[in-house]
Order: sequence, then structure tokens, then C-alpha cells
Amino acid sequence: NGHGDNGKVHFTIRLPNTLRFAADNVNGNVHAAHVGRAVRANSVNGNVNVSTAAWAEAGTVNGAIKASMAGAGWEGTLKIESVNGSIELDLPGDLNAQVKFSSLNGRIDSDFPLTVSNGWPVGHSASATLGKGGRELEIKTVNGNVEIRKRSAGI
Repeated sequence: NGHGDNGKVHFTIRLPNTLRFAADNVNGNVHAAHVGRAVRANSVNGNVNVSTAAWAEAGTVNGAIKASMAGAGWEGTLKIESVNGSIELDLPGDLNAQVKFSSLNGRIDSDFPLTVSNGWPVGHSASATLGKGGRELEIKTVNGNVEIRKRSAGI
């Protein structure tokens, strides 16, 4: 309004468990909890935090990503990407996927067996065939750590 006043908007949306959820945000966090279907969530300046009974694709430029996925029914390549922020994923323990991880400035820690290689002069990358392999999962961050955990029961 030209007087230096700042505004803030906070949305809470409740959706039926049968719907997919998609959100794109510029300045702020995206939080989607207990979603029954697939999730796509992106923010430019903010954190992305999702939990779903299905799978989630997430991205942010300046922020962290936390995602808990109970399913793995995606087609093609699923991407989880942050430029400046850490990534924490909880994945099904019985996941069948070809997984690629990379971090330029950060460490990679995983409950799943994987082969980590150090880049020269900086960077880390890792890859793994989980279960029977198949679908692809790419996890990338430039400045941040990557943590992958085997998901416990529940969403």
C-alpha cells in the first residue's frame, strides 16, 4: 500500500485422501502432511516438508526438503532437488529403484547400502540399486547434506 506495511498469508487446505497435491510457491514454505496420493511441491525461497502414502517430487532453491514416502509408484525419474539446503528422505525399506545422489558441498548419509565417491576437489556422489532396481530416483543438492532413512510404519 506504499506505507511500508508488510502482509502475510497462511493457507490451510484440507483435501480428500483421494486427490493428488501440487504446490508451487515463491517466498514461503510448503507443508503437506498425511496426503493419500502423489505430491509435487516446489518453493523458490522456503522449505518443503511433505508426507504421503504415495510418492513425492520436491524442489527448492533456498530451503531444505523433508519428505516421507510410503509408496513408489512413479513412472520415469523422480527428482528431489535443492540448491541451498539439506535433503532428508524417508523411503520404504522395500523400495525397488535405481538411486543417484549428489551433493557438491555436503555429506551423504544413508540407511540403504550405496557406493559413495568423493569428487575432486569437492563434491560427493553415490549410486545404488535398491531391491530389484527399475524406476529412477535422483536426489541432488549443491550446498547441503543428503540423509536417506528407511521409513517406519505410518505416514
